[in-house]
Formats: sequence, structure tokens, C-alpha cells
Amino acid sequence: IELWIGSDDVARRVGVEASTIRGWVARSCPKAHPFPAPEARYRGRNYWQKKTIDRWKAEQRRLDEEYRANSGNLRRQ
Repeated sequence: IELWIGSDDVARRVGVEASTIRGWVARSCPKAHPFPAPEARYRGRNYWQKKTIDRWKAEQRRLDEEYRANSGNLRRQ
């Protein structure tokens, strides 16, 4: 059984405010690495599988490290 988490839990896992998650979803942000769209909606709330968020967070961490290693110049693969 997969673990489903809502915007508040997602925000805590990622280290941002829940309003930031809502903004990213509404605007397909961050532009360099868009946040995944909700995988389920129930009673007006968004939900993601925990593994989806963990995968996005790991990818974002790798991109951040690459950005820092290149002295602030984002290198596309």
C-alpha cells in the first residue's frame, strides 16, 4: 500500500510553506525542475504518493549540487 500525503506534509518534506507547494502546482514551477502534479484530488485537496515527492526532492538536491559545483551556472544535460 502506497503512502499518500497532502500539501502540508509535502511542504514539510520539501522544506517550504504549503502555499509554496500550491503556487508551484498552479504555475508549473520551479521552471528549471517543475514540481509534480498531484496524483489524486479528494474534497478539493491535492495528494501525492510519498515516493513521488522523495524522488522529486532527490532530483532537486542533485540539481542544486550541480548548480553550486558550476559556480551558479546551471548546466543542462
